[in-house]
Amino acid sequence: DLTAWKKSADAIAKRWPEWESLSVFQAYAKDLQEGVACASSIAAISTGRNLLTDPDPLPELIKHLTTALRTELGKLQGDLSAAFVAGEEKLAASDLWKRLSEEQRATLTNTFQLTPPAKAAIGTDEEILTALQARTLADRHNLLDAVPQRFSRALDEASALLEPKAVRVALPGATIRNAAELDQWLSAARQQVEKQLKDGPVIL
Repeated sequence: DLTAWKKSADAIAKRWPEWESLSVFQAYAKDLQEGVACASSIAAISTGRNLLTDPDPLPELIKHLTTALRTELGKLQGDLSAAFVAGEEKLAASDLWKRLSEEQRATLTNTFQLTPPAKAAIGTDEEILTALQARTLADRHNLLDAVPQRFSRALDEASALLEPKAVRVALPGATIRNAAELDQWLSAARQQVEKQLKDGPVIL
């Protein structure tokens, strides 16, 4: 029995770091389709006390999770870069932004965090873990959602600096199916803007 117990203890010690890695990656991937799929397998290993099963099931599960996480991280980093490019194009096309001094633009860029974060390396499992420890998938989604608002707020502040009396007007939402409905929407939008123009400049 002592020999068998020692053999089991050695096997557990060898696989335990893999099990801990699997648990960490599963926690980060829990909302991904692959994370949900792997959860039942991980639960079965834990419930059935099958850590020492041969062949070792852990490397394949870790591979599934890290592949899914790498794909999602890559997509989010690409989407984030695109969002910042769109924001920068919006600034470049704005007369307000062009009228600001270099110092004013630099201040607003810093204040509203308009510089994209550096892309994290995600080639290895260790790099994926480092990237997720720095910013989780949920954090990255929240940042992606916030980027357009950052650039809009920067333009609002630019307007406040150059046109203190300017007011932002939100155009009415609508589902437009034909030219007649488009004309209707344009007429309503025009009336809304013209009404506000009586009190000063308008930001759209």
